[in-house]
Amino acid sequence: MDDLSLLTLGRMAWTDFDRAIQHEWWIGNGAGGWASGTLAGACSRYYHGLLAAALRPPAERTMMLVKVDETLNVDGRTHPLACNRWIGSVEDEGLLYLRAFELAPYPVFHYDAGGWLIEKRIFTVHGHNATVIRYRLTPGPGAHTRAELHLRPLITYRTIHGVLTANSRPFRQDAGQATVTVHAYEEAAALRLLADQGTYSPAGTWQYGLHYPYEENRGEHTVEDLYSPGDFVFTATGPTQFTLLAYAEPRGPEGLDTATDALPRDWGDMAEGRERERARGLLRPFGDPFSRLLAYAGDQFVCQRESTGTRTMLAGFPWFTDWGRDTMIALPGLTLTTGRHDLARELLRTFARHARNGLIPNCFPDIGTEPLYNTADATLWYINASWRYFQATGDQAFIRKEIYPFLCEAIRHHQRGTLFGIQATEEGLLRCGRPDVQVTWMDAKVGGWVVTPRDGLPVEIQALWHNALQIMARLAAAVGDRPEPYKAAADRARMAFDGLFWNDAYGCLHDRILDDGTPDPSLRPNQLLAVSLDFPLTEADRGRQIVARVWQELWTPYGLRSLAPADPSYRGEYVGNRWQRDAAYHQGTVWSWLVGPFISAYLRVYGRTPATLQFATEILRPLREHLYEFGLGTVAEIFDGNAPHPPRGCPAQAWSVAELLRIWADELGHR
Repeated sequence: MDDLSLLTLGRMAWTDFDRAIQHEWWIGNGAGGWASGTLAGACSRYYHGLLAAALRPPAERTMMLVKVDETLNVDGRTHPLACNRWIGSVEDEGLLYLRAFELAPYPVFHYDAGGWLIEKRIFTVHGHNATVIRYRLTPGPGAHTRAELHLRPLITYRTIHGVLTANSRPFRQDAGQATVTVHAYEEAAALRLLADQGTYSPAGTWQYGLHYPYEENRGEHTVEDLYSPGDFVFTATGPTQFTLLAYAEPRGPEGLDTATDALPRDWGDMAEGRERERARGLLRPFGDPFSRLLAYAGDQFVCQRESTGTRTMLAGFPWFTDWGRDTMIALPGLTLTTGRHDLARELLRTFARHARNGLIPNCFPDIGTEPLYNTADATLWYINASWRYFQATGDQAFIRKEIYPFLCEAIRHHQRGTLFGIQATEEGLLRCGRPDVQVTWMDAKVGGWVVTPRDGLPVEIQALWHNALQIMARLAAAVGDRPEPYKAAADRARMAFDGLFWNDAYGCLHDRILDDGTPDPSLRPNQLLAVSLDFPLTEADRGRQIVARVWQELWTPYGLRSLAPADPSYRGEYVGNRWQRDAAYHQGTVWSWLVGPFISAYLRVYGRTPATLQFATEILRPLREHLYEFGLGTVAEIFDGNAPHPPRGCPAQAWSVAELLRIWADELGHR
């Protein structure tokens, strides 16, 4: 068995076409782009594609190569391996030939057609806008001794958030013996396709009406026309391997002479060998299959940022860029649990260097280079991540020289007042936001409508603020500074919190306190942070009441609802157009990353005993099984609040993967 095989599915996973396209795979390319698709090979989203290139890594993401349709010809018979849904018709014969799918660790498709075994492997060239597709053909007993594999690339050139219509691009191509370079228009980055053998025959036609059914649930465009430049043809007379490389010019992968019109025959072996060795390094700390899946999934979010010259972390595939809050929540699980301390330092260093007025960036946008700073919690999560790094490494020099000065500056800005109404109150709590600006993780806004108001004193901000002050006291002592001012500020915050937030009627915490002193009793998961962080704001007895209330009202098999179902504002389904979806985003939708704070809080207040560890392990079973559906080998962003809780949003989300890995490997000890 392949030592890198992480997941295997058989025919029962795709009993029909509609079921097969619900299983998706996503692999990042280390530059901010990706390759993605479904078990069927058909595209169900307009985000699916074999080369979504980040032309200014990780931004300006552009869909270029959508798919490659394969046909095997043996002894005069044609066996289509590809599947597609067109307007008015479905091509699904390829599912009859598909006998297995693996993540090993990248997608591997196993077909059986015309007496031949066909294996297709898809991986990206790390750090490049490049995707490699390799085919291995093996004749079975008594098979016809000659087979032809025809590959038809289907191409677009557009933003990842949309579709293309026929003749809207003046595509032209420059063809060679086994290569083609396709230009969408004069200024566009060219798409280059190179094979290591075989022939290329130009055509230049349009394929009309490819249908993306998943976009219907999102109220988005569902039909696209794709450009077909021509066909690659490979001939096999025995066991044979072919390689097709697709990359966005001008920068080709290592080991490739871009001035030549050929792909060296040994290039595919070298490229795949490098990717497999890189994967082994990522997986080496883990023997547990579930941890290995999550560790590899987590690496897909790590990529280079051109504007900073450093590595960063995408919040999720396919539409998120790098967000400060998401990165800092994900940092412990994706860097410290995996032993990637160099990556943790790079992330901490980069976000500190781009801070403004004591705030790290909320996000780096997809278009442009100037960060946005509308966040009250990202910097507080940054302080928590710095503390976790220090605990994991004992790296006092890095903290003292590069991190601690920024942390002191950040605390001063928060105490005196900084952007977006973020300022410590006279009582020592942290007020944040304006009624028209969202600055916490519950940030949905539709036009001028703030869906989930978080201005005033949100409970999660108080928990993070107190935690940050306690951390600062300890880091100050570690680097030889005075801890007393931070300890005093933390004590003041705790005293003020105790008098405002306890909801005795419900045995839990208020969700926020409005500026006029009115408590908001909405039952949300934010209060868990007052229990789960390293320096909690609640005593054990109240902590147990909070955990019990959250378990009873918010827990689902896939995480925590963002609002209790009994609340009049509850929305149990995340479907419809953007307005409808945003209206449900934090109003009942389930968030899988919250399993981390929940289990951390549960183990803190109920203790680490064989019984509690077994309970925590058992309630994660549905999420473990989730890795075999939807985004294969990864964890979705959200799920519906209503049963059966189908997955929604991004099929691969960094903090979802990170918190599940942190809990599983560190808190529960399953390595």
